[in-house]
Amino acid sequence: AFSDHVGYSTIIVFCLFSGPSQKKLYRYNIIGFFPTTQCSFINLYLDYNAVPDAEEIAGYYEGDMMLSTRQKIGLRSRNGLRSEKYHWPGAEVPYELSPKLSEHEKTYIRRAMNKIQKVSCVKFRKKKDSDISYVYVTNFASGCFSKVGFGRGKRVVNLHSKGSHSGGCFRIGTIMHEFLHVLGFYHMQSAADRDDYVDIKWDNIKPKAKKNFRKYSDTYVTHFGEKYDYNSILHYGKNVFTSNGRPTIIPKDPTAKIGQRTHLSMGDIRRINKMFMRSGISYNSEIVSIGSLAEIEMIQ
Repeated sequence: AFSDHVGYSTIIVFCLFSGPSQKKLYRYNIIGFFPTTQCSFINLYLDYNAVPDAEEIAGYYEGDMMLSTRQKIGLRSRNGLRSEKYHWPGAEVPYELSPKLSEHEKTYIRRAMNKIQKVSCVKFRKKKDSDISYVYVTNFASGCFSKVGFGRGKRVVNLHSKGSHSGGCFRIGTIMHEFLHVLGFYHMQSAADRDDYVDIKWDNIKPKAKKNFRKYSDTYVTHFGEKYDYNSILHYGKNVFTSNGRPTIIPKDPTAKIGQRTHLSMGDIRRINKMFMRSGISYNSEIVSIGSLAEIEMIQ
């Protein structure tokens, strides 16, 4: 069923593949790739701008990124380094889950990590005693936030489940958003070329939040040759940090929807793989070639 409901739209495709009882469920975001089978379509609409989001309330850089002093200087300057020292060695990410997290929350976190692993060369594994650098997932503070990239010691990802802000942080897409930060990625809407793709409505932004809309230095942050991606899971929604309920970010493409938190876009997938390919790690080229035809996510 199709409608004009405002919000992010996805198409769910139910397909029966050849072979013994192989039922697969795919989510498509554009029409362009279809398996050789008969499929039925259901259009779903979600609105991610209806209520304040937990990613906004933590109070860090752009709401949810905990940056080191060196990273902050690099973002402000024109001679910052796009350094591989912030990439996890061997695309391997040790992690530890706080004992304060419930088993239900731990299950959500593992599902999010698995979705990233499934479409990339990144491998998450449980922390060993010998690991000096690792991701520590906890819920000690309000909001959703994360350290950015590899670094010595504990790289905190905070996922708070309480409060009225969109049900806390425990949406699979929100967890993946924070994990992309800890892999080394920044927000899409502050890319150096963002003014070619979105209009920032400064008069609608909370005064203390205007610093969160500065653009990155393109000599410090790279998108690995990928174009601006409205559909990125790292793109904020249109009403982020609004002071008056009006949009703060408006796409120049009137058909574009921003702020989805359901899946990795194909651009997200390519950027993850290109990041670690540059470090000498192989990646799943079949996934990338499929995605050039349509953005696709396997749903278990």
